[in-house]
Amino acid sequence: MNNEMNNEINNEINNEINNEINNEINNEINNEINNEINNEINNEINISGVIKLSVLEKKNKKVNIFYDDHSNINYSKKKNNIFIDELFSKLYNDNNVFLVEEPFNEKNENLDFLWSDVKHVVKSRKFYKEIVRKCNKEKKCFIYPVDIRLSLFDISLEELIENLNNNNYFKDLNLTVNDYFNDLLYLFDITKNYNNRNVLTIKKIFEIFKNNIYYKYLKYRFEIFHNKFLKKNLNIDILTFLIKNNNFNNFLFCKGYPFYNININNFEDQYDKLINGIMEFYIIILIIGLNKKNIFLYTGSYHSSNINFILKKIFNFNKIYNIQKKNNKNYINIIDLKIIL
Repeated sequence: MNNEMNNEINNEINNEINNEINNEINNEINNEINNEINNEINNEINISGVIKLSVLEKKNKKVNIFYDDHSNINYSKKKNNIFIDELFSKLYNDNNVFLVEEPFNEKNENLDFLWSDVKHVVKSRKFYKEIVRKCNKEKKCFIYPVDIRLSLFDISLEELIENLNNNNYFKDLNLTVNDYFNDLLYLFDITKNYNNRNVLTIKKIFEIFKNNIYYKYLKYRFEIFHNKFLKKNLNIDILTFLIKNNNFNNFLFCKGYPFYNININNFEDQYDKLINGIMEFYIIILIIGLNKKNIFLYTGSYHSSNINFILKKIFNFNKIYNIQKKNNKNYINIIDLKIIL
């Protein structure tokens, strides 16, 4: 009995000592990393490829939201300028996690994307691909692609709309409304079969958070969309459906979707809001669920603005810092990097 007690005591002492040593080592490493970052980058820097930065905090979690204007090339010309990918590259370590607007689906990785000739977009995509290769090699990763929209549809709605007057495009398509929206219908329990395996993964993640207030509102918006536009048209071909709902290019931004909504009779508007809302819910799940104290989010201005609003309004995050350049400048000035570290 005494031997057992002694062993237990010794194990407990050893565990406490090991934990103290590990914590001390981790603190030293973290301090070295932060010192190295501060030494490499001047305290005051311009960051190109970002039109705005919002820093939010809740308890011990900090969320740094970087807003991207994809087509804007009005970068800083000062010597202290770096691009957003260069900043992320220096900050990439196991203390931080990065959420970037890259395709969730690996098969979409080599597709032609918009803004493929815009410098900061090209550099950011290159950074992401390099980090993913590093992740595959080291079997650990601190960056997550968040654009799950391409997993729901093999063909974008924008592509279909652009080809409405191209008879050859639709000639062999043979696509019904039900076919096109199948994975979206599966995600919200209307159908039982899916086409893309990634949708199964996304659905499982969503179901964990099915009691979350965001999910409840999102599903409510989907049900209205389904009843208003899809339910009676599932068996018609997609071309006929789009011609029938030809009220395009009338999108109205609504901060706070799905909690707030406008323009409810416009099919394309409601489609865009719903699909973007699905992606933004996935992002919020990662922000809330990931066990990291420092999160860096880099998405288009529309998404960043909406997520910032919802984190503050619905999930009680507090704003601790906010900065943006005016006059259509695509860079921000940070006086001290400690704001985001």
